[in-house]
Amino acid sequence: MIRDRIFSLRWLIGAVLLIILTAGAFHGDSMACYDRYIESGEGGPGLYPVLGTERMVRVDEWAINNPARISAIYGEHPFGSYNELERGGHTLNDVAGIHIGPFTAGYNIFQYVYLVLDPERAFSFCWYAPLILAFLLAVELCLILTEGKRFYSLCGACLIVFSPFWQWWEVSGKILLPMIACLVCFYHLLRKEKLWQKLLLALGLGLAFAHFVTALYPAWQVPFGYIALGIALWMILENRRRMLVQDKKRLYLVGDKVSLFLLLGAMLLAGLLIAGHLWGIRDYIKAVSETIYPGKRREYGGEGLGKILYYFVSPLLPYYDYSQNVALSNESEIAGFFSFFPIPLIAALICLLRSRKKKEKWDFFLLPQLLFSVLFLFYLTTGLPAFLADLTMLSNSISYRVVDALGFIQILMIIRLLGYRREAERENAGKEDGEKARAAIPPLKEYAGCAAAFLAALVSAAAAWLYCRQDMADYIGTKKGILLVLVYALTAAAVLLYAKKPARIFCGVSLMILSLISGFTVRPLVQGFDALWSKPSAQRIREIVKSEPQSLWLCTNDIHCGYVLANGARVKNSNNFYPDMEWFKQLDENGTYEEVYNRYCHISVELTEEESSFVLCSADTILLRLNYGDLLQSGIDYIFTEDACEDTGEVSFDCVYQNGELKIYHVTAAAQG
Repeated sequence: MIRDRIFSLRWLIGAVLLIILTAGAFHGDSMACYDRYIESGEGGPGLYPVLGTERMVRVDEWAINNPARISAIYGEHPFGSYNELERGGHTLNDVAGIHIGPFTAGYNIFQYVYLVLDPERAFSFCWYAPLILAFLLAVELCLILTEGKRFYSLCGACLIVFSPFWQWWEVSGKILLPMIACLVCFYHLLRKEKLWQKLLLALGLGLAFAHFVTALYPAWQVPFGYIALGIALWMILENRRRMLVQDKKRLYLVGDKVSLFLLLGAMLLAGLLIAGHLWGIRDYIKAVSETIYPGKRREYGGEGLGKILYYFVSPLLPYYDYSQNVALSNESEIAGFFSFFPIPLIAALICLLRSRKKKEKWDFFLLPQLLFSVLFLFYLTTGLPAFLADLTMLSNSISYRVVDALGFIQILMIIRLLGYRREAERENAGKEDGEKARAAIPPLKEYAGCAAAFLAALVSAAAAWLYCRQDMADYIGTKKGILLVLVYALTAAAVLLYAKKPARIFCGVSLMILSLISGFTVRPLVQGFDALWSKPSAQRIREIVKSEPQSLWLCTNDIHCGYVLANGARVKNSNNFYPDMEWFKQLDENGTYEEVYNRYCHISVELTEEESSFVLCSADTILLRLNYGDLLQSGIDYIFTEDACEDTGEVSFDCVYQNGELKIYHVTAAAQG
């Protein structure tokens, strides 16, 4: 059949799609947001998205991380160990840009493409290659969980990759992609027979494991690591007959020595890559561990469970302006998985109880995930004692990240319940129950079961709606709320009725549609860097940098820093991925404000005749009130600002560019006498 042929060619189709997107220099970044701040409406044809809408909330991407990556192409040593522009220079590219070296394979192998493609197309490749690869690997993982059920595997891949969690968070892919890759490679390494296949899978396992560890985001790594561990143990149990054999004395021995050696080799490769990367960023690790934010935070839970119910508003987030609602932070913080909590937990418990009642083997995939769910629930509700939180390493996470892992467990359970056929189902497969086949009316027991399932699902969906209405009543609205309750109730009821094929099919279709509606349209389709490179001010910055490559710049608005940085200028107050303590202590010799600036932070600047000082605006944003004299001592040559700068007794400001309120000033010491 055609659909079977298409499915079998899915990897080739993914490769062709990636080539097309890369050749067109397409990406999904929201850098078009710069047009709201800088010379609105001026620039090239790629200034606005081809499709979709730029997302202001993804400011960490379009204003911070991606400009920092683009800045790595400049300087005498592009893609070297240090970024020559970020914070004015001498900032680790492994942290703030793109470093291409022998250990790059251990934390972002896609970046090697910058050696062969121009920056726009390399950026495009690095944007879509992880996403396409993630979808294909998610299909493979779901094929394992569902014993080869293609339809449910596609549904599962959509639930994972097009989840609001994945699409609204950049870092989520850095955690889930290598985790999924590890599990897929590990499973097939145990099962494949050909040596060349095992070698490739071992290589993939080593690289993926290194990527997962070097993500350095323990708030998600720890809870998602538990989930991966549970799945890996289940995979070992499923393949125990391949791995172990009995000798004449009935002692268990390793049967597949090749796989064992390759596993050890994969871990050795991962260890080398991890060690090399960590050694390269040792200064960063030391600096961050000594910061106020995020380095010193430890939490023991006790809150955050309610976030799992925000799945209720997921279909609304891409289409209705969330910024009008100020009760909660932003779309990214409430984005999660379509968990339908607690329905999947209930369905999994029912499944295990049925297995026990019918004296079948327990589903050992569900069992560890249920146990981890209990652990996470205790962490999120009552909190864990300090010793237990430290022992489980959950003290390195925070409640609003652990709850995402709990949501992920729910969708894994849904995928497993929809696709996996239990022993009783296998025995009855293909058999007809004559009486039921001819019955005009289903038995009363079946009616009661369906009614109970729908009632439980309706209560669950209504509870989610009521919880969300506390902060988002106006955002949801009554009509939209009722419609969503009905859709969710029917879908969740189908999860509870997983043993019935029509319910499984309906659930799969519904989940796929919900995922595509909620996640597929989050990211815009953008072509090239016109939003950064085509504006008149960008051309002026490049002209100045070309004649004065070592000039040091300052931006009064922290949003402008990434824009100036991406055009090749050395920006002193660009994002501090780790604090520029040398500069800060020059401004604050007594350490009066160290609690303010000793953190990961975005820095806005206000010039003043008073003594330099720092103001904490939020956990990751500070305002530097910079004295005019300190401006000169900091070596600033140019200021990019919308403010009017007037000469003082110490400093002279020469306006070398102006377009509306936007100005570039050349800074020099005022002439004396």
